[in-house]
Amino acid sequence: MKVLKGTVLTEGVALGGACLYREDILAAAPKRDISKDETAAERKRLQAAIEATKRDLAETFAKAARALSPTEASIFKVHSMILEDPSFIEPMERGISEGLVNAESSIVSSLADYEKQFRKLPNEYFKERIQDLHDIASRMMRHLGLTHAGFRCRCQRRDPAVLVADLLTASVFSGLSDKPLAGIIAEAGSKISHGAILAKTLGVPAMTEVRGILGQVGCGTRILIDASKGEVILDPDPETLASRAPGRRLAAGTAKARDRSSIATKDGTRIRLSANAGTIADVAHARERGIKDIGLLRTEAFFLGRAQEPSFDEQVDAYRKVMAATDGAVTFRLLDIGGDKLISYLQFPKEENPNLGLKGMRVYEEYPELIATQFRALLTAGLGRPLRIMVPMVSTLDEFHRAKARIAAALKRLDRVPSCLSVGCMVEVPSAVYVVGDLAEEADFLSVGTNDLIQYVMGADRMNAKLAEFHDPLQPAVLKVLRDISAGAAPAGKELSVCGEIASDPSVARVLVGLGYRHLSVNPHQADKLEAALAESTVGEIEDLARGLLRSKTLSAARKLLAEPARA
Repeated sequence: MKVLKGTVLTEGVALGGACLYREDILAAAPKRDISKDETAAERKRLQAAIEATKRDLAETFAKAARALSPTEASIFKVHSMILEDPSFIEPMERGISEGLVNAESSIVSSLADYEKQFRKLPNEYFKERIQDLHDIASRMMRHLGLTHAGFRCRCQRRDPAVLVADLLTASVFSGLSDKPLAGIIAEAGSKISHGAILAKTLGVPAMTEVRGILGQVGCGTRILIDASKGEVILDPDPETLASRAPGRRLAAGTAKARDRSSIATKDGTRIRLSANAGTIADVAHARERGIKDIGLLRTEAFFLGRAQEPSFDEQVDAYRKVMAATDGAVTFRLLDIGGDKLISYLQFPKEENPNLGLKGMRVYEEYPELIATQFRALLTAGLGRPLRIMVPMVSTLDEFHRAKARIAAALKRLDRVPSCLSVGCMVEVPSAVYVVGDLAEEADFLSVGTNDLIQYVMGADRMNAKLAEFHDPLQPAVLKVLRDISAGAAPAGKELSVCGEIASDPSVARVLVGLGYRHLSVNPHQADKLEAALAESTVGEIEDLARGLLRSKTLSAARKLLAEPARA
């Protein structure tokens, strides 16, 4: 048994047999010199490959649009647009005519030149777009007659497949066909690549940067992905399987889940449970695990990884599909970009501290039409049923007033309005904590976004793994802030939830309940563990634990106290 580490894309636990994929067709491309007499024929081969690739991409788009949605499949349309761009094609044609090399060699050398240019760009998003160009070039190579198997183990049937690839590209996913998929692992690839975005839409545990795995597994090698711990375990033994997922099957196809609209403490106090989601696939996973409501739908998933803004009609279609995919309510968080989430078609100014600059609500002031279109699309999609909209990154009451005014303006442009509209506010910056009572009076509901809140309270970038100690929710300052939010919002009597990742941690979820929270929006993969953790204690015992933690003066003291009930 061997344990490898990696970067988590989608949390969860999965067991399956390795299905290997290598995107090495470019390295295998034949390279030869040609005479001037052969250039016309080679250019003709190149043009034929381009046209065939366009047809291929159109078919792949149609297939992906049916399986996911047009918005999520739009990456394949972007690839088609690149093939129409003279700046992409002309260097390849010159390589044939002036460099006197065959079409395959010209494609490879042109791609290398593009990669050098992309690596010089200051924006990490654009640096990662080289993967898309690799994907397109690989398709062209196939239409030039170069055979490449891609998946090397279609025969393995013992378990659902764990896809193992060197890079996550769009082509990897178009090649999955109907193979039952348990999880996804890649040796390399950015979390903001298009392939990573597509991986997240499939709703299975996924990890990248698992270095060296392709050299250590073969067809059908049994793999356990524990993305909750960032680990990949090769040939896990029975004891490991039992400890990682006690009492339930890890592979796909679990039995129908119980209703988990709420879970209970030992004495029967009900805690409402909803799910965090970014795509329709995430919504389906929540439903499979018995969670009816979506407490946080990250709408930026419909905007990222595109060459242009999704149209009004595309957004309406995507939001309607999300609402149709759930039996309960959906809380749509308005577009939350900025910081580490940049959109290629928006020209953000260079900022010394992006996480303290144009982000969330502040972006709406710079791009009013962008958010106005989203408002109209959400309001149109919500016709005939209740609609919940949540405003991110609110720092002041004035900001929340401006957001509500924008929504009111969008309503005036519609002939019909949703049957019931609720507008909520996220609490994720320290200034919002100090005016939480005022925000609670104005908002229909509040949700605590602890991912950002903790980094701002502790002054520690949450993307910096070296600062993990400061990201711990048991930090005394963080516990006191969470207590103050719960106490400050209580007089208004409004719905209050926690939608940050800490709510999905069973031990921390108990602390949140002890601090007065009765609604948690979580990763649906954690539902079993959350239910079991809360059922161990009465609400009185949990509140006693929270009071003890609030008296802790150091992180080590808080951790020690939290571990005591587990030992008892």
